[in-house]
Amino acid sequence: MRVDLKITFTVFLAGCWLMWPYQAAAEDYTFSQAWQEIQQISDVLAAEQANVERSELMQEATRSLNFPQVELSGSYTRLDDEVKVDALDFNPLAGLQDSPIGQDIIEAMGGPAAFTTDITNQSFGRLALTALWPIYTGGRITAAQDIGAAQTDIATQLFDVQRRSVFEQLVKTYFGVVLAQQNLQTHQQAEAGFVKHLEDAQKLEKEGQIAKVERLSVAVAHDRSRVATRKSQKALEISLVSLRQLLHTNIDVNPTDQLFTNASLPPDQSFITSSLNTSPLLKSLKARDRELQAIESAKRGRYYPEVFLFADYALYRDNSIVSDLLPEWQVGVGFTVPLHDRLNRGKNIDATLKAQESVARLLDSTRRTLTVATQVAYKEAQQALQEYEGLASSLELARENLVLRQEAFNEGFSTSSQLIDAQIFVSVVRTERAAAAYHYIVSISRLLALSGEVNSFGHYQNTARQDAGLTEGSQ
Repeated sequence: MRVDLKITFTVFLAGCWLMWPYQAAAEDYTFSQAWQEIQQISDVLAAEQANVERSELMQEATRSLNFPQVELSGSYTRLDDEVKVDALDFNPLAGLQDSPIGQDIIEAMGGPAAFTTDITNQSFGRLALTALWPIYTGGRITAAQDIGAAQTDIATQLFDVQRRSVFEQLVKTYFGVVLAQQNLQTHQQAEAGFVKHLEDAQKLEKEGQIAKVERLSVAVAHDRSRVATRKSQKALEISLVSLRQLLHTNIDVNPTDQLFTNASLPPDQSFITSSLNTSPLLKSLKARDRELQAIESAKRGRYYPEVFLFADYALYRDNSIVSDLLPEWQVGVGFTVPLHDRLNRGKNIDATLKAQESVARLLDSTRRTLTVATQVAYKEAQQALQEYEGLASSLELARENLVLRQEAFNEGFSTSSQLIDAQIFVSVVRTERAAAAYHYIVSISRLLALSGEVNSFGHYQNTARQDAGLTEGSQ
């Protein structure tokens, strides 16, 4: 009977294992790989790139303004009656039919109908090829081309803004997962430590070396540690969802890079100078200023005459006297002089000048904002670095204190609360130190994004100091 139950149970477990949903292995990603991939698949960057290409096409289209405009035009017209001309209505025959002799002459020549000529048919059509070539527009063609170039530059700079923003987002998300993994590891090790402490406490209680309340205190601490571990696991799962969403994948992602810090930072002035020289926000505002200058030129061009060449060639015309009188082709030069229009050119120019003044103010404001933002990011990186370094001695003390408290508790010279505090102290210091490293990385990414040096992030990783405190578990 026992053999049958054992076989049945074994078969049941095997069936459960076979029916368990297949889970693909997690895909390893270095930060460099994730950054290269996200630049290829990011919808935000793709949208901005499409905007850049659209602006480039629009700029290229303005080149055609230098060429003539050629059109094929045609018309078909039907009149209520034919258009005729009566020669008797014109000198010297006018009044001829008022005298008897004149009437005899008219009748001798075939009557009044003989003096009537059809000028056009009742229905007629025309097909012509026309060309118009502006040779002077008061600078409006050049202005339109300058506007197209400025708009392309603006779109390019906005793409760079989004690229830097995506870089910062990836750093926060990628290393947020690394931080969540390390916090989970810290809580798991703390939970494992409390399991051992609880086992030791149970043994000591049986031997009568500690009271029941001491063992219960350790049991409560163990339960709390287990809850903390579950919370850390959920936090990791949430952060992984964000990373998978960024990378457009449904499989698990395993970041292989670790948290890091550097021994020192370059001077803050180097970051500030780079920010002011490479900022896409400043460049886009400067391009906007160039665009407004071109718009102003185009509006001022409305005060000048427009000179153009024109040509017309008749491809088809009906057989009528009027059509025969018109030339088969014609060329010439013409001009138009705007005397008055309803657009109020002066007010439009004033509005453009106000827009230029607004851009100038925004440029000054943006320079100050960039300087402050760079200084703040630099100081935040310094603060995180100092916090990380300052916690090194605390971590060493926490580990040593835990070892001593464990030995003292086993020998009955330390209370359970002291042992619990020692174990928690190790976890807290490791968590705080990992958080400081994470904040340092985020601040560095902010600095590099502001200064246009996102490609230097790998250099900071490669020159990171070797610190076992960021990788090894608590003791």
